[in-house]
Amino acid sequence: MSSESKSELDGNGVAGLQPSASKEALATFVAFVLFGLIPLLPFVLATILPLTQMITILLSAAATVVAFALVGAGKAYVADKTLLRAVVETVIIGGLAATIAFTVGYLPKTS
Repeated sequence: MSSESKSELDGNGVAGLQPSASKEALATFVAFVLFGLIPLLPFVLATILPLTQMITILLSAAATVVAFALVGAGKAYVADKTLLRAVVETVIIGGLAATIAFTVGYLPKTS
């Protein structure tokens, strides 16, 4: 290896492009909060619009799919995958995880 140490190289071996851990952490936090708020927007709207509980839940589910699709699109860009594959993969895996989380949260109410 030349005079650049491994710590000065990014994942592709390019010198000087390594982002700081705090910037990465902040970006992750902001993305988590912003994408996490998307499924909650219908519940906020329900406080000012006359939406039934069922409509609100369905809108939240649709918003969740949109959020997963946006994350998948970002993943396609960053991971250099095809857009369709990354979006479908993220929507399916995220949808399964959301379904499991909803079911686990709902079960105690029915017991």
